[in-house]
Amino acid sequence: MGVFCPLTGWAQSGDKAQQSQGSVSVVKAPEDMFADIEASAHQVYPGEVLKVDYLVYVASGRGQVFYDVTEPEFSNWYIYEGRTEPAMTVNVDGKSYTREPFATYYISTYKTGKLLLPNINVKIPYPSEHAWITHENRFIQVVPLPQPVMNGFSAGNVGKFEMSVDVSKKQVNHGDVIQLNVRIISNAAAPKVQLKPYEMNSLEGFEVFPVIREKMSESVVRGQYQSEVSFRIRLKALKSGKWTLPSVEIVTFDPQIHRYRLIQSDEIPIEVLAGESGMNDGPDNFGEDKTNVKTDTNTSINWKALWWLWVIPLIGIMGALILIFMKYCRNYRNHKKKNRKIFEYAERLKQSKSSEEQMKYLCLILDEKYHLDGHKPLKSLEKDLIQSAGQDKGMKIFSLMQQIQQSLYSTKEPVPCDELISFLVMK
Repeated sequence: MGVFCPLTGWAQSGDKAQQSQGSVSVVKAPEDMFADIEASAHQVYPGEVLKVDYLVYVASGRGQVFYDVTEPEFSNWYIYEGRTEPAMTVNVDGKSYTREPFATYYISTYKTGKLLLPNINVKIPYPSEHAWITHENRFIQVVPLPQPVMNGFSAGNVGKFEMSVDVSKKQVNHGDVIQLNVRIISNAAAPKVQLKPYEMNSLEGFEVFPVIREKMSESVVRGQYQSEVSFRIRLKALKSGKWTLPSVEIVTFDPQIHRYRLIQSDEIPIEVLAGESGMNDGPDNFGEDKTNVKTDTNTSINWKALWWLWVIPLIGIMGALILIFMKYCRNYRNHKKKNRKIFEYAERLKQSKSSEEQMKYLCLILDEKYHLDGHKPLKSLEKDLIQSAGQDKGMKIFSLMQQIQQSLYSTKEPVPCDELISFLVMK
């Protein structure tokens, strides 16, 4: 029998998750720190996009806490990573917490059944009986699509869809190629969106080339996943006359109303003239007008009147040199200003009276010198430091940060760092 969780709304197993998974413990409120998952739905159809937020809750009394998080592994899901929401203060079971989103994913799958969402593990940065913590297992129920499936349906066409079609030309010569540009906007995973095969039926006046997926893009608009896919359909006019091209069609399934939908464009009137083709036979050519250009070989060239041919390039070269010099001067000034700031922060780091002050000025130096955010989790910061500062210097800086952080949660006494300061101010 399921138990309803008032915090997340998840239906949880009655026997609960085990309280320990090896060295990783499952904890929740009122602990000072716990992890959780929020999803936009708990039951979806195959191909339907689901928003999932991975969250870390830290008791407000803990202040700013640095911690490591293992990223979830989505082996059975298509994922698109979105931007996380800002941290916010919330009340859980009468206790104040800072709700910190770790990651936001938009996911979909084509498997059915009760599927487990990947877990995240969080390393506790302060003395605790738990070294690593995680959340209770979360499942998504993926239910099969209704039967029978509408003819022409593709598995990726699940969601809300809008389609527009325009044609390159409505009047062409015999032998010209016409292009239909199809644009589809939806909330379905972009790589799987597919048109219904374009069929000419009994219309024999055209040759249809294979449909080409031209481009696709993914984005998040007002917190909702959105994809845009463009197709092009090319037809070669084989007979003159007035024709009506069939509609472009896509078969979709709308999970909100639980029904299949056939989306059609308007039929397209085309007039094919009996004149000579303005293009080659290949499908990649369009009927650009080609005009024969005649040249008079006896025409003499007045070079004096063409003085601008050498004056304008000369002006352009001089302008480019001036811009390069100005950029060099600006970069030199910025470099000197940056070095002054680093020396100033290093001096304040050396004179710090507590580990809190040391962490503050060390973060300012990292931001100024390497453009690194010193408040990131140490695990990811270690890689960035080694990549930016090199193996030797990066490990020394990382080691100092660990020492300062340990002091933050114990004595708060400053950590000796004279040797490292000389490394930081080196060019």
